[in-house]
Amino acid sequence: MGIVDAVCAGAPETAAEAVKLAEQLAAREWDGAVYASIRVSTFPDACRAVGIAVESDEEKSRHFASRL
Repeated sequence: MGIVDAVCAGAPETAAEAVKLAEQLAAREWDGAVYASIRVSTFPDACRAVGIAVESDEEKSRHFASRL
């Protein structure tokens, strides 16, 4: 999956696709925080451009160390 996973005709179709993707991920028992972290790590410049905070390497290390 890239930045654009699907192109829809309008807002209702976009919402329906988002729900469909969420249901697929939930069926696989994916952890939403981990999925979000992967996406943010993959596209840090795009995330900064739209105002999504990107963790530094030090912040990531502290986060994962606290889970060990």
